[in-house]
Amino acid sequence: ETAGGSRIDALTLATGERRPVLNQATRAKVGPGNRLFFYRDDRMLAVAFDPSTLQVSGTPTPVADNAADLGGGTPIGDVSPVGLMVFAPEAPQRRLVWVSRQGVEAPISDAPRGYMNPRLSPDNTRIVVQAGAIWVHDLRRHAVERIATLGTPANPFRSGCRTGSR
Repeated sequence: ETAGGSRIDALTLATGERRPVLNQATRAKVGPGNRLFFYRDDRMLAVAFDPSTLQVSGTPTPVADNAADLGGGTPIGDVSPVGLMVFAPEAPQRRLVWVSRQGVEAPISDAPRGYMNPRLSPDNTRIVVQAGAIWVHDLRRHAVERIATLGTPANPFRSGCRTGSR
């Protein structure tokens, strides 16, 4: 991680020499034809890479747009040595809702996000949910708070959270 964002470095194991390869990029993987695949700004890109000089050449080209990000520039995807790529597309924007036994939905939050893995507390007063970072919705106080985790931004939700009736 550099002052301007993340950076990919090459390391020569025999000598310990370390060289910068790409700025503002994460999750490097060398694929077929010595192409360096990496993640930047919600996209998987590829660029020519020379392992003998540890340098890239040419302009990076998009391989996949809207690859989902687990936070901190970590995409949900991988590239195989034979050139196959697998990735999870960016999660659609969702809303948290209560669903009655009759199937009626009542909104918990009016803030659409890429919500994943919601969990309700045993006393039904809080919801923990992943949306980039990990968030706790306190249903009694109508408040949302980010749980501190490694590599997540410090900014809380910009819009508020309201609960609906159950």
